[in-house]
Amino acid sequence: MTSSSNYGAQLAPVSRALDGWRFCPVCGGRLRVDAIEPDATPHLGCIGCKRLWWANPKPTASCVLTRSSDGRLLLVKRAIDPYLGLWDLPGGFIEDGELPEACVVRELKEETALTGTAGPIIGVFGDRYGETGAHTLNIFYHVSIDGDGSEAVAASDVADVAWFLPDELPTQADLAFTCVSQALNAWLQQQP
Repeated sequence: MTSSSNYGAQLAPVSRALDGWRFCPVCGGRLRVDAIEPDATPHLGCIGCKRLWWANPKPTASCVLTRSSDGRLLLVKRAIDPYLGLWDLPGGFIEDGELPEACVVRELKEETALTGTAGPIIGVFGDRYGETGAHTLNIFYHVSIDGDGSEAVAASDVADVAWFLPDELPTQADLAFTCVSQALNAWLQQQP
């Protein structure tokens, strides 16, 4: 590990995700800003146990689900912050040890009571999450379900569910995250 004292003022500030960290959560030792090389993204290093703490992106998995009967796409209205009341695609953070494909199916079930199967990836987009500004790495899957999805209900952290025709999708101002808009645009471009 290279000490920050070797690079001095050349180091950029550590990510906001680690802002406020002063002591190692493992050994209680003091943390300092470090970098592997002068131009590398800074991280925190423990002077006691020598562990490194990086502000890596938080991975998410979300689904683009369309009804085969009429081509409508499922969106959910957020019931929690960040972006309370805005439209989103069903999805959420990938849990430790969980595969992204399993996450997207779990989140669809939790948020809408629908059971789906993960299909091909539509796209992967970076974004920021709410006021913390934490970086997210967002994987969007095409998901299929049996039936027409009429049994979809708002559950978990969702206030409402609705099916939209492609030309009736909400504007970016009504969507929770930039990556949702990017995923919808990628999906639209993939349509015949």
